[in-house]
This record gives sequence, structure tokens and C-alpha cells, in this order.
Amino acid sequence: MTQEQSCFLQLLRDYIHQRPSVRPPEEVDWMQIARYAKEQSLGGILYVQCRDFLRQDSEALKCLHQGLYSAVYGYVNGNSELGLIEKEFKEAGIPYLPFKGEIIRRYYPNPELRTMGDIDLLIHSQDHEKADEIMLGFEYDRFVDNHAVWTYHKPNIMIEIHNAMFYEYLCNSVDYREYFGHAWETAVPMNGGSGYEPEPNLHFLFFICYTAKHIINHGIGFRAFLD
Repeated sequence: MTQEQSCFLQLLRDYIHQRPSVRPPEEVDWMQIARYAKEQSLGGILYVQCRDFLRQDSEALKCLHQGLYSAVYGYVNGNSELGLIEKEFKEAGIPYLPFKGEIIRRYYPNPELRTMGDIDLLIHSQDHEKADEIMLGFEYDRFVDNHAVWTYHKPNIMIEIHNAMFYEYLCNSVDYREYFGHAWETAVPMNGGSGYEPEPNLHFLFFICYTAKHIINHGIGFRAFLD
């Protein structure tokens, strides 16, 4: 492991444990650390962790600050769009359950810095057509690559509407779809409307399986281990 890699991991540890970082040795290549942060979508987190001991005019800090800006912009934009969708779902009587990053980010010291590629919502299968009509009414482009997930795109935002929390296999005989199909039975109501939250223990088990799925199929970044 290089000095830069070791420093990068230590900064992430310090952030997630909410403790200040010790300034690394002067010879550390901060631009390499900033590149790691950009590749992993963790620039905002490293900016918060390093801003007190990096020179304000350094290129590395500027790069990390761009990551902070992008993370906060994504958070505000996503929250605004999700609020509109939730309002329409509530009026249409569509129960919905945010999961994955939308829930995990609440446990972060700065929820807005937990970057997300998309927002995941679980609904009942019988509500898929009504939800689809609402999403298309918001002028999203729809992409359907399997029966369980319908993906909706706009510039700088992606929403995934699921009718199953887990629908793949992990090289064993466990029926994950059936097991996590009980998510609605233990879901916790929120907002006094049609929104729900996953039961925390079930969501934790889901995340363990979801992480395993990515390791087996596609690989995974450091953000998953922070989660």
C-alpha cells in the first residue's frame, strides 16, 4: 500500500468516527489523494476532513471542494425532486418505501456528503402503472431492463422504482427475493402519509447481501464500506 493510499483510508476512518485527522507527512502527494476521492465520489468528505491543514490555494483542496459542491448540489436537487414525487404518490394512494442510500445517508455525520448515483423507491407491484404515469408526467425518460426495476432519468438525477427489494441470486440456494419480500410487513410509517421506512435490522441485512452482490458481480467502491 502506498503512502497516499494509507492516508486516504485513514482520512475516511477519521471522518466516519467523527474525529479530527492528524496532518500527514509533507511528502504526501495530495493530488493523488484528491484523484482517489474523485474516483470514489468522496471528495466532499475529504474536503471536510482536510480543509484545516491544506493550503487554501492548493490544487488538491480546490479539487476536493468541487467534490463538496457536487455532493451538496446533488443532495439538494435530489431532495427537491423526491419531495415532488412523494407528494404525487401520496395523492395517488401509492405506498412507497425509500431504501439503500436514501436511508443510509441519515447515519452519516453530514448526510449531504453521502453521494448517491440514484434514489431507490420500493412500491407494490400493483402500483407500478400508476407510478409510471406519475414519473412520465414529470418528464422523466424511462428505461426498463428487467421486471423488478424501472429506471427514470433526468439531467443530473436518476430514480429507480422497484417492486422487489432484492431480486438476484448470489451463487447459493437462498431465496433472497422471498426473504426481503417481507419488507412491507415490518415497514415503519413516516411523514403521516403513504411513505414508509424499512425496519432497521432488515435493512442492515439487506445491505450486507447487496454489498455481497456487488462484490460478486461488479466490484465495489469504498463508499459501501463507509456505509
